[in-house]
Amino acid sequence: MTGIEGLYELIRQRKTEVEQAGNRKKMLKEWLATLRNLSVEIQSWLFRDPSKEELLTTRLEASYKISEPLLGTYDVEDLVIVVPPTGHEVRVRPVGRHVAGAEGRVDVECGPRRAVLVRSPHHIGKVRRDACRRAFDSWYFASLPPTVLEPEYIELTEDTFAETLREPIS
Repeated sequence: MTGIEGLYELIRQRKTEVEQAGNRKKMLKEWLATLRNLSVEIQSWLFRDPSKEELLTTRLEASYKISEPLLGTYDVEDLVIVVPPTGHEVRVRPVGRHVAGAEGRVDVECGPRRAVLVRSPHHIGKVRRDACRRAFDSWYFASLPPTVLEPEYIELTEDTFAETLREPIS
């Protein structure tokens, strides 16, 4: 659905979510669990081989508050990936659960560089790896190439995450 009808459909969906605000605690609990699962998955990729632990470290850092109309105000933490040999720090930073076009957003930042992760985009657009068939809880890197009007979504995998880390460290 596109245009105004698509906008109305999104508003109807949000209205339903607001009406279910009694489920706010459940929605928040599910979102925080999703963020924890993402952090655990990333760390499992990084430390699959224990002999490589001297090359990378991770830590959870400084909880901060996010405020969303449907979830209220809640605390989150950054997953910080440290590359001791180079001094680089990569932050995996939650942005919010209710964001335009997706069911959640997390930024992967290193200095001025940022990669955007979105969870289950509503409008798939151009998707690699047949992501339309993936489970609801899938994460994707979203990019907007300069000559394209619609985002491209690349599934988050161990390999695509490693590629994202490789760029700022190079």
